[in-house]
Amino acid sequence: MDGSFNSKGSGAEVIIENNEGIVVEVSLSLSFPVTNNTAKYEAFLAGLWIAQDVGAKKVKIFTNSQLVTSQVTGEYQVREEHLQDYVQVVLIKMKKFESVEVTHVPHEQNTQADILSKLASTQTANGNKTVIQEVLNEPSGQR
Repeated sequence: MDGSFNSKGSGAEVIIENNEGIVVEVSLSLSFPVTNNTAKYEAFLAGLWIAQDVGAKKVKIFTNSQLVTSQVTGEYQVREEHLQDYVQVVLIKMKKFESVEVTHVPHEQNTQADILSKLASTQTANGNKTVIQEVLNEPSGQR
């Protein structure tokens, strides 16, 4: 998963792969004000929601955000007030699974998600027909 924020907009990308190697890519355009970190949390939460929707019991999450990884695993404290809601929602959602493993991967090893999150942040309304694209109108912490 990855999130992206730039002057043209913001987006999040989730790549889900099951044990049989079936891959689903979801590109989210975020139509509300975000920071780079909130975009990454939106991607993280989208991945958890999709995993739950498809009936996953065990989840492995790979993110290039050291901050998100460390905050959700409890290694770092959450000092930014706007991220506290995200962490609370993530922790509640993670309890829905038998197990959740969160792994930080270097940015250069997360290229597919990075490319697709940038696509989501610059995509027009017609979208790209090869990936699932959605628009979130409000932060996930407020749902």
